[in-house]
Amino acid sequence: MRRSDMHQFLDEADGIGLLLTRNIERAASLVSSFKQVAVDRASSQRRRFGPRCRDPGKH
Repeated sequence: MRRSDMHQFLDEADGIGLLLTRNIERAASLVSSFKQVAVDRASSQRRRFGPRCRDPGKH
């Protein structure tokens, strides 16, 4: 293997590593956003349905 081949390989590997890191960070951000939306949605559903709940002691 020539030195230039090794340098090219290392440069490509570095670029691939940066691409992977960026995509993993984006995926983590999307998962976090999805979780927040799910929490917000569940919270709004509880607020929306809370006043409609009847007291179990009163029939």
